[in-house]
Amino acid sequence: GADDGGEPVWRTERYFGETGAQSSVVPALDAALGIGMSEDELLPYLLAMREYMPPEHAAFIDALERGPRLREAVRRANDDALTAAYDRCVSALVAFRKLHFELAFTYVRQWDSRKDDEIQGTGGTPFMPYLRKHRRTTHEALIDARTRGGADEAAAAAA
Repeated sequence: GADDGGEPVWRTERYFGETGAQSSVVPALDAALGIGMSEDELLPYLLAMREYMPPEHAAFIDALERGPRLREAVRRANDDALTAAYDRCVSALVAFRKLHFELAFTYVRQWDSRKDDEIQGTGGTPFMPYLRKHRRTTHEALIDARTRGGADEAAAAAA
């Protein structure tokens, strides 16, 4: 831009590096399945990443988060088939997050001797603690305790 006299006006811009948090796919799945974002230091970052999404995508996620609440509707229905279908969806997201965690570890984390919270991902966050937390939070969204089964101990051990 320029000021009234035609002189250039410089301003500093700050952009995050490329990160999956800028995609609308997984946040939309989280919102639809009722897997909420926790109130912690990551929340402002995740919300800021919506500025990188097409406005319609961010609005869609906001609408999903406002409800109605699918997870609560499934719980209230008390229907085994519906609960199983919901838990299969959540389990697929758990599997995705498990694979994402493993890939981040294999191709990034294992090569760095620093502590997990000292290593920043492309988006500028300490990605390993957050990936671990997302996987655990997603797993906790399963409704049927039988679906969680022995995976509770595995998830706790991996945390």
